[in-house]
Amino acid sequence: MTNAILHGIYSAYFLCNLGIMEQLGPYKIEREIGQGSLAVVYEGLDPHLKRSVAIKVLHPIFSKNKKNTDRLKQEALTLAQLDHPNIIHIYSFLEDQNIKGIVTEYVPGKTLSDFLKEHAPLLPQIACRILCDLLSALEHAHSKKIIHRDIKPENIMISQDGQIKLADFGIAKILDEKSLTLTGQLVGSPYYLSPEQASGKPIDDRSDIFSLGILFYYMLTGKLPFYDTDPSALIKKILTDDIVKPSQANPALSEKLDKIASRALCKNKEQRFQKAWEFRYEILRYLKEMNLGAEDIDLKSFFKDPNRYQEKLLERLLETYLQKGKTALEQNDFIAATNCWNTILHHRPHDETVLALLNNQSRQDQKKKFIIGGIMVLGILFSLSVWWLFQKPISSPENTPSPSVSETNPETQDAALLSTETTSGISWSYLTIKKDSDTQFFLNGKEMKINSKKPFSLRPGKYKIRFKKPGFRDIESTLELKAGETSVINISKGS
Repeated sequence: MTNAILHGIYSAYFLCNLGIMEQLGPYKIEREIGQGSLAVVYEGLDPHLKRSVAIKVLHPIFSKNKKNTDRLKQEALTLAQLDHPNIIHIYSFLEDQNIKGIVTEYVPGKTLSDFLKEHAPLLPQIACRILCDLLSALEHAHSKKIIHRDIKPENIMISQDGQIKLADFGIAKILDEKSLTLTGQLVGSPYYLSPEQASGKPIDDRSDIFSLGILFYYMLTGKLPFYDTDPSALIKKILTDDIVKPSQANPALSEKLDKIASRALCKNKEQRFQKAWEFRYEILRYLKEMNLGAEDIDLKSFFKDPNRYQEKLLERLLETYLQKGKTALEQNDFIAATNCWNTILHHRPHDETVLALLNNQSRQDQKKKFIIGGIMVLGILFSLSVWWLFQKPISSPENTPSPSVSETNPETQDAALLSTETTSGISWSYLTIKKDSDTQFFLNGKEMKINSKKPFSLRPGKYKIRFKKPGFRDIESTLELKAGETSVINISKGS
């Protein structure tokens, strides 16, 4: 039975038993705001204080059940302990004949869910700013031993002044309240469930952190890390599947954000952020690296005109990336510089300043090290979000371990070119390929299954090389190897 049909039945039941409601206790009913599986939410007016309120009322068919009534009272007691600007405040518990409900702060505005449907993905700095407020709210709730259990965009309100408000602690659980159990019941929105919730195991603060990690991922990429239309398949994915790195879903994102999101979404809760403040600290560190504090991002202005605000913020951020990239070049930190160039070129593919810096760097071939990312040297094609660091060290010393190839597929190797042994009478060249696990390496058109941690030997000469990575353009070039020397090609983002 669909929610719409259920809602029609509940509404008809309401009208038949109570008539057209105009009053609930002392509150005047203005309109229905929404409905859930257990309750209907109304906008009401407090005639004494002259303020709008939100009234959550159990459906009459459920309010006769003592368990449901106790659950609503538990929500009221839970919310009464919370006093935080990013958590909706409770005003009172309502009992009027057969009607049971709670009266809370009314927040005119929209849900984060409605907003993200139109605007996700967000600039990562804005996603971080929103997350900071939510983590601050969770830190307060967790300090009261209260777990939200149902964090999702639908339960987050955006007020008219741009303030984030966490709502609906209706199934929150006070840790020392032993009498309240939900045995055998999955509580929470399926897409935002933690592995503990999905498997029916005991939960703690870290379950909320996982759910908030999913929301963070969604704000960054516009995609859910775990998705399936079949609930059973979805639960299995939450329990077993690794996430796709945010930067693979959105190439504008940095490795730093990959690490933060991945830690929040660890299936083993012992490896997650253990406290909300730890998660928030890492977010603030990321913002600081961009010369930003949480207070530098005005959410009121952002929510008023999201596109214009993001454009203005992006201008500021790209200037920061440019200065950081120049500093990195001065310090010979080519990978850090390339990170900055790739971010700029993602948003401005023809940025003249960055392209000039890359051209200038490419002409300095006497240094033996080249930065390649954005514009490729020696005929290597342009490719965003991929960087190569070529370096040619001195000849291998006598104590260099024998080069080796691991996990080699014989069908993809050419014995005339590649060897794992040093054959008498032949001076070999050595090549190390440092790459991510999802990057394929081809030598003279044949895929090579190699160990990224060890060099392998090749006959001296010229080779055609190619790299393939999902979501990126192929990179092709010609590489010349000389006898007795080791070359390193580094296209690993994690390096």
